[in-house]
Order: sequence, then C-alpha cells, then structure tokens
Amino acid sequence: VVDLKKNELIETIRVGSNPVQMTLYGGKGYVVNKMSSDMTVIDLETQKVIKTLLVGGVPSRMGVYQGKGFVVDWKNNLILVLDFEEDSILKRIKVASCPHKLFFYKDKGYLTHCGSPLITIIDLKAQRTEGYIENKANIGDVIQHRHYLYVRSYASNRVDVYNFESDHLVA
Repeated sequence: VVDLKKNELIETIRVGSNPVQMTLYGGKGYVVNKMSSDMTVIDLETQKVIKTLLVGGVPSRMGVYQGKGFVVDWKNNLILVLDFEEDSILKRIKVASCPHKLFFYKDKGYLTHCGSPLITIIDLKAQRTEGYIENKANIGDVIQHRHYLYVRSYASNRVDVYNFESDHLVA
C-alpha cells in the first residue's frame, strides 16, 4: 500500500501466489492469485486480509458488472460468478477452451479465447452462455470502446470491429 500524498510505502499485504489482478468493490479489494488458485479479499479500511476464497483452476482475470464479480478460470474453462455480499462463488459457467478477456455491455458479457477466433456471448442475468461470434482469424489484442469491441487478429494486418448492439462484425 502506497501513500500517494507522501510517495511512500506504508503497508505490505501478503496474498496468494502470483497475484495477477486486483479489483475494488464495496470497500474491499479482490486479488486474483493465478498460481495458488484462489482470491484474497482485503478490507481496504484496515488493510488486512479478511478471507481467502478458493477458486480452483487458474484464475486469471476478474471483471465487475452490476454488483457481481466474474472471474475467468482458464484452466477449467469457466467463468465464476462471485457474490460480493458473502464473498462466495454463486455459479460456475462452462465456456469454450482457454477463456481470456471478458468485456461487458448492457446485460451481456463478451469473452475472448486465447488462440481462438471465438467470442462467447454470456447472458449475465441468466448467468449462462447465449452463443458465439466467430472472428475471421485467431484473436490477439482486444479493446472495448462504448458499444464496440476492437479485435486485432494474429497473423493478419487488420482490426475487426464488433458492434455489441447487433452482436455482429461491422468492419
């Protein structure tokens, strides 16, 4: 923990093995620990670990949408739905292999898969997969801007653009 006014380290909080991402929600920090297959929950006021949540597999990323956490487990091909009130796993959604980055728009999640042309569409309210969009080539880097998803494909000289409003490729 760094005091930004003084530019000094004021606290070190021990978490699981290979922390890859931290998300803040409701006065808590959620640290995704890739190699220890868990998440560390930190009380931001006291700067203390209040819980370690066993996730299993290899959690790699986490997003927050409408009061729920969505954790990507790329080893078990799952999206784990996290309840922030209880700090527990509500549901496990099975997805295609090697889930990578998750984006949100309205009540849908859009999940890319490493080394694959697929984008999985997830109905966030029903907490289930709804379908797929197939890119023209394997997906590289991805960026969201408003209701568009910009997809750089591996081994090509183009960026594909998807419109979340229509779930279709537009360019």
